[in-house]
Amino acid sequence: ITVSKGDEKDDSLQMITLGTFKMKRQGVSSSISHAIRLGIKSIDIAPTYDNENEIGNSLRSHTVKVTLKVPKRAINPNQAREEVMNSLSSLQLKCADIILLHWPSDLIEADTLLQVWRELESMKNEGVCRLIGVSNFSISALKKLISLCTTRPSINQVERHPLLPQYDLLDYCSSVGIVVQAHSPLGG
Repeated sequence: ITVSKGDEKDDSLQMITLGTFKMKRQGVSSSISHAIRLGIKSIDIAPTYDNENEIGNSLRSHTVKVTLKVPKRAINPNQAREEVMNSLSSLQLKCADIILLHWPSDLIEADTLLQVWRELESMKNEGVCRLIGVSNFSISALKKLISLCTTRPSINQVERHPLLPQYDLLDYCSSVGIVVQAHSPLGG
C-alpha cells in the first residue's frame, strides 16, 4: 500500500505497508520477519485473509503499525465491533492503528452504513484505534458516507496502479481531505 495524496498528518500512515492478502499461513512468519528487516513498519490485515493467528504470533517480537479491516459481512454495529475485537484477539493486540470498512456494497444495501460507521467512531473514541477509514469506496459511496457521518474517513484504500489510476477518485478524495492508499500498486 502506498500513500498517494492527502493532508493526513498522523504517523499511523506509512509510505509502504505489507499487505497480507493471499499470504499463506506457513509463510507468514518468514515473510513478516523479512519485510521488517527490509524496513517495513506497517502491516495490513483482514479476517477474510484467514491468517490473523499466524500474523499475531509473528508480530509478538516486532513493533509495527497495524491496519485492520471490518469485512463486508459485518452489516450491523455489533458485528463490526465483534470482528474488530476478534481480530485484535487473534493478533494479540489491544488496539490497532487504523480500522477500515473493507467494502461498502453490503452496508449500503442493508442501509446500515451510518450505524456501522458510528460504531467505528465509537471505537476510535475508546482508543481501539487511532484512525478510521474505508476501503474500496467509490465516489458515490464516499459521498453517501460523508453526507451522514460526523467524522470523515481518514483513508480510502483502493486498487490504484498505472492500468487503473482512478484520477477522479483521487481528485475527489483530495478535495474532501481523505488520503488515498493504493493497494495492488503494481497491478491486480
